[in-house]
Amino acid sequence: MPSESRAAPPSKIVPERIAFAISLGLFVVALAAPALHLQSVNGYSDFDYTGLDCLAFGWAALGRHPAWLGNLFFAVALIFEWRKKPLVAGIFALASLGFAFSTFQLADQGRAFFDPSSHNQTVASFGVAVYLWIASQLTIVVAAAIELVLRARARRTHGRHSQPATLGRSS
Repeated sequence: MPSESRAAPPSKIVPERIAFAISLGLFVVALAAPALHLQSVNGYSDFDYTGLDCLAFGWAALGRHPAWLGNLFFAVALIFEWRKKPLVAGIFALASLGFAFSTFQLADQGRAFFDPSSHNQTVASFGVAVYLWIASQLTIVVAAAIELVLRARARRTHGRHSQPATLGRSS
């Protein structure tokens, strides 16, 4: 008798996995893109940071500006998104967005930065990497919100079907 082979069930596309991949992809592209253009204060040459430079050296500026902390909160948000904990992922992603948006204060306040060659410089403009970095965090926030709404709908739908139907009052 020929044996019947069982076909593997079709893979289910999981929205949070797609959001995770998009978010991580945006972050990786941001690492290679221009992030900050620094203008010289003391007559030295201007300097440009890539996203990778900002990730590698941004922690050194934590005492002056907390924007780099967005990376830590974003990493935690990604972990919880992967573990299918949308509420916690959304909270950490929102916190990371708060830190990320504080990046724009660098130009508003004319804050001095120290580049690798130790010359004072101010942020003159932001590159595409900053916006990709923010978009990667926003992707997790939106994905978490959608997942929470879908779970609430599923609970509501399953809750209605699991309760016995009653037509009138019981006496």
